[in-house]
Amino acid sequence: MNDTERIRTTAQLMRDVKEDWGGITKTQLKAAVEAMDDYLIANAAAINLVIPLAARTALTASQKAQIMGYVAMRRAGKLRAEEDG
Repeated sequence: MNDTERIRTTAQLMRDVKEDWGGITKTQLKAAVEAMDDYLIANAAAINLVIPLAARTALTASQKAQIMGYVAMRRAGKLRAEEDG
């Protein structure tokens, strides 16, 4: 993401998540967003390789990112499925 996208992502994160951020500042939260984005860029090839071959070749980069986002949100307890009741 470019800097504007990172700023907007940080702002939306602050609006969406109502829990305590442990006392970190907006600047520190933005740094965490930047670090996560940098990590994803640096490890894109490795992340791609863990996807089974059939899906890896059929899915677009955007679709792979969506899957990763859903998995991360579920792991964070922020994604509920209809089946959860």
